[in-house]
Amino acid sequence: SECRNLNHGYECVANVTLDGRNTSEPLLQYNFVKGQQVIPLTHIEVSYRTRTSGTIMYISNKKQSSDPEFLFFSMIAYKDRLIIAWKLEKESSIIMRHVHKDHLDSDWTNIIFKIIDNKIQGGLVGAIDDSNQYILAGNFSYSNWVELVSSNPILIGRGEHYQNSSENNVEHATYITDADTNSLDMIDSDENIRFEDVIQQDITSAGGFYKGCLGEIRIGGLLLPYFTPSQLNTSNETDYFELSSHSSIAEHFDLDCLLCYDSECKNNGRCKKANESYVCECEPGYEADDCSVNINECLSNQCQHGAECIDGIANYTCLCKTGWTGLLCEIDINECESNPCHHNSICIDHLGKFECNCSDDYEGETCEQLKLVTCDNSPCKNGGNCFNNYDPATGNNYTCSCLEGFSGTSCEFSFCDIYECQNNGICKKEESPFCKCPVGFKGHLCEQNIDDCLDNSNQLKCHHGGQCVDGINEYSCNCTGTGYTGEDCTIDIDECFDLNIQCSHRGECKNTDGSFICLCQNNFCGHYCDLRNPCLSESPCSNGGTCQERCTDFSDYECLCANGYVGKNCTEVRTIVFIFIYCCI
Repeated sequence: SECRNLNHGYECVANVTLDGRNTSEPLLQYNFVKGQQVIPLTHIEVSYRTRTSGTIMYISNKKQSSDPEFLFFSMIAYKDRLIIAWKLEKESSIIMRHVHKDHLDSDWTNIIFKIIDNKIQGGLVGAIDDSNQYILAGNFSYSNWVELVSSNPILIGRGEHYQNSSENNVEHATYITDADTNSLDMIDSDENIRFEDVIQQDITSAGGFYKGCLGEIRIGGLLLPYFTPSQLNTSNETDYFELSSHSSIAEHFDLDCLLCYDSECKNNGRCKKANESYVCECEPGYEADDCSVNINECLSNQCQHGAECIDGIANYTCLCKTGWTGLLCEIDINECESNPCHHNSICIDHLGKFECNCSDDYEGETCEQLKLVTCDNSPCKNGGNCFNNYDPATGNNYTCSCLEGFSGTSCEFSFCDIYECQNNGICKKEESPFCKCPVGFKGHLCEQNIDDCLDNSNQLKCHHGGQCVDGINEYSCNCTGTGYTGEDCTIDIDECFDLNIQCSHRGECKNTDGSFICLCQNNFCGHYCDLRNPCLSESPCSNGGTCQERCTDFSDYECLCANGYVGKNCTEVRTIVFIFIYCCI
């Protein structure tokens, strides 16, 4: 739901889904509550979404079934039409008008009617006057309309229904639908359609309960909320509508727009996107919006060679005729399956027979006989040279000397047939086959990524300690922390200018190669001149010692002591120990 601020409070706006079923009590029943500020009830606004039919709104002052002169107003969604009917004066007859869309769809429909000078006009939002999406009708008493709305319950999603109603008193029952399908035949397209034409004769069956989504419904701009009074803290500063049901709406309705229910999907189908579409996602083998149709797979998957197709669920079976096999009976029974051809020869299957394609070394029907091969038979392929020498490794009476890029006993294998070029290299089947490597790779099989971080002299391209990241036919230098920038970290960064080093405004910044130094004023020290010079402020060195600042992360100093003194501050007297060695001869 969405909370919207108003001038005198707030309102909670939501969508609600009705399933078109009867309930023991009208859950969406509203009463008009008068507030301190009167709101004119001159507008009727409805937003709905359905692809069936049902009563959207019904208001009546009828107190009992025998009341012959009751007043009422009803609004019915009927396929591509919205029908409104009313009787607001006892002496008048029932008036019915309808608007309809250009075509039947399941999108949101937004309706607005205005009551001006005892006339009602409007239709589809944005509709043009004098179109079939717009109506203008008189005999709509505004005072009686206000009395009807403010003094009687407003039913949403259903109409009143009384048994044993006569044919002349059917208007309060809205229309009657089939209890299982909630469907009706299309009404006649005549513009002079009568309200009674939308009502079936059996008015003792279930009433026309609405099935679909309802959005905002407003009368006079006042929202009919889908929340109970206990769920809302309603202000009485203005008129408002109150949901008079005492049970929780959440127990009976979905506060959202649900177009699809899993229970309506057949054959284990489930709603695909319940908030967006009426279509069910079907199990394999079924189709249609509700998955009710078993797909006949035989229609699009024909068995071959005169086989009979047997349809199943999401599959089919082909009953093959003699001599064929396979899913579609497309495979001739393979006489080669018994491996009749010898010595690695190739068996070729034919209908009812086989043929052996022998290698160069054998012959016979099943390649069972050794063939005597010499250079006269030109056994060496791909330009290889033949020598009539016995080859003890193969037992052949010839030996082949293959050209570069070819191998095998008879030079029958090309380099490209044996090896696969890596990294998208292309094997060129030329006079001497080889791998043509893409830019950035090298090697016999293009298996090596060229190190682009090294120049032709095998020196690193990134200078001053920059970190080189090798890519494919490219490199990049990470100069972070080097004090240099540029493609190869060769440009010295002027930290004083580029980094705006101020030396704490107590010194002068001087750029150096890859770094900078701060030339501090006399009384300051440190990398950024941010420390007091202890030599000047404290004069810590005694006895003629010379103080030198040693400021780094903190203020410090070193005393260069005069002769005869030592210690941090030259306060200790140097002690000289003499060692005398006496030797007796």
